[in-house]
Amino acid sequence: MIKFLLVVCLIGFVVSQNDTIYDEGTICKLCSCDKDVNPVRIVCTNVNFNRVWTQATWESGGELELIMDQNEIPVIEPWAKLPIVSLSMRYCKVQKIQPKAFQNLVSLRRLDLSHNSLSMDGFNRESFIGPDSLLSGLMGWDLLPLELVDLSHNHLHAIDKDAFEHLDTVKELRLDYNPLRNIDHQTAIAVTSIHNLETLNLAATELKSLPHAFFDGFQNLKTVILAENQFTKIPEELSSCRELHNLNMNMNPITSLNAGEFKGLESLVTLNMSKMLDLRFLYLNGNDIKFLPKNLVEWDKLKVLDIQKNPYRCDCRNAWMKGLIEMLMKKDMSRTFDITCGSPDDVKKRDLDFYYNDKDMETPCNIPDDGRLDHHQQRVVDAKSSGGAVVALVIIALLIIILSSAGMIYFMYSKKRPYTNSYTSGHHVKYTRAEEDEGIEKAPVSL
Repeated sequence: MIKFLLVVCLIGFVVSQNDTIYDEGTICKLCSCDKDVNPVRIVCTNVNFNRVWTQATWESGGELELIMDQNEIPVIEPWAKLPIVSLSMRYCKVQKIQPKAFQNLVSLRRLDLSHNSLSMDGFNRESFIGPDSLLSGLMGWDLLPLELVDLSHNHLHAIDKDAFEHLDTVKELRLDYNPLRNIDHQTAIAVTSIHNLETLNLAATELKSLPHAFFDGFQNLKTVILAENQFTKIPEELSSCRELHNLNMNMNPITSLNAGEFKGLESLVTLNMSKMLDLRFLYLNGNDIKFLPKNLVEWDKLKVLDIQKNPYRCDCRNAWMKGLIEMLMKKDMSRTFDITCGSPDDVKKRDLDFYYNDKDMETPCNIPDDGRLDHHQQRVVDAKSSGGAVVALVIIALLIIILSSAGMIYFMYSKKRPYTNSYTSGHHVKYTRAEEDEGIEKAPVSL
């Protein structure tokens, strides 16, 4: 009977959502509201909502972060006017986004629709229309103030060419873990229409290549993530990314890397290319590489490796390269003649292997400006710290032994002569040493 009543109540709650007007009190009864943070954080995870709030008010004012994950909401209807700046609807089984779904969310900056069931037919240019404005008639379109749109982990094989027409303010677009397989003409137009994009995530989308001139329209692209795809070489299309700072090509079946493949990437700062299990030829010579990650590739499986003519920083972060150079010498000594230190200045131009083999040379560890250390650097710093602690403990122990011994000797010597207590009556108290002191062991002093 109790189970039956619970089921009836649950069904009643779901049905009643069609007519519910959600005010602040109702929202905070159904969900968890944290009003002590800014924006106010509202968590409605797994609360059995089957619709978005088409009628709602928030009387307190201020901005909202709304998390509605794990509710079964197959269709996103137009939201009520709410001061939401961040909206998460992950794992909601969303299949369709209606026209003007987010038009009333005039402050929306972050939209997370990942882990849903969206396909190409699930949304179009009307879905992301922004708030009405006086200029809309002249310009022909309205913009949402969105900066991040996450459509990862959906069912997207392609995207309508006009789907992102109203998302020109977006700086980060996540399309990773969608079965794109290739970027067709329509999808390419859709993605490249976001002219101000700074981060594009296409990881694990089964890509083998990119369309010609795909990146030509981006002026501010700083980060491209192409990890876990099927690229066998660095895409030539990346050469037009003059402002690119970060490139992630992890876990691609790349078989060879030549220095010329990064041509045009003049601003590249961070390159992630780990777990390339098929890599056999690696040419990194003649670049501006200062640090070489130990786990970048499986070094012993490479047939050809050239890391010469780079200004390596000779400190603890590159100390592991001593073993790499020794391995190189056995394979091809001619590719080890120009592996030198580029800094610090006092060891500049010195051969890297001789530097790390010199026992008289210190291996400094300069902490970067952000204060973070990589794993190898942290181990070295920890080892130095623990080594210093051990030395300090030994010195303290020796001092204790010396002071204890000195005190014991002084005490034994003072027993031989009279002791005058100036704070008593002034009479001398004589101490006569026994023939054999009991309980006193003469321990050797070890220094």
